Amino acid sequence: LGGVVKSLPVLCPNCMLPFLQLMNLDVRDPRLGLQSLGLANLPLVFCWRCAVRQGELQYRVNASGQVELQEWRSGAMDPGFPYAGYPVAFAEFQVDLKELPARRDKKPRHQIGGQPLLLAGDPYLSCSICGKAMVFLASVADSMPSGESVAGNEWVQTVFWLCKGCAVVCVLQDLD
Repeated sequence: LGGVVKSLPVLCPNCMLPFLQLMNLDVRDPRLGLQSLGLANLPLVFCWRCAVRQGELQYRVNASGQVELQEWRSGAMDPGFPYAGYPVAFAEFQVDLKELPARRDKKPRHQIGGQPLLLAGDPYLSCSICGKAMVFLASVADSMPSGESVAGNEWVQTVFWLCKGCAVVCVLQDLD
């Protein structure tokens, strides 16, 4: 279904570094139920280096697969945040869908679809284009398969929501 890639052609409007691509979903996979988007892939991106992480990031993926920013929080980089030596990209890896077993602990984990495990509660998010409610798409936990940390906090997750009608993705950080 994807993984983190070396670069992404869209830059964060605040820190002018490439957005981190945390997943790249193959929307042609019928298990995802995203074929109606009319795309080949749906990149899930975010920036942990600047004020983007402190609010909603909304972007649209157009028919040619390009990310078009819709809304974001403006603000400068935080030197040394989330941790010293933060990478421009993480190592690429491939994943496959499998059903998650029920868990009693509430520690964040990577997830695509299903009932989200949200630490701060379920927000109501509306699409920046049509105003309709967005649905849970995926979450990325702090630990990458390579052992690298996304945000430097095992209790944080990056959560992605989707408006299927507009192919708009909304991203928020969620932490306990």
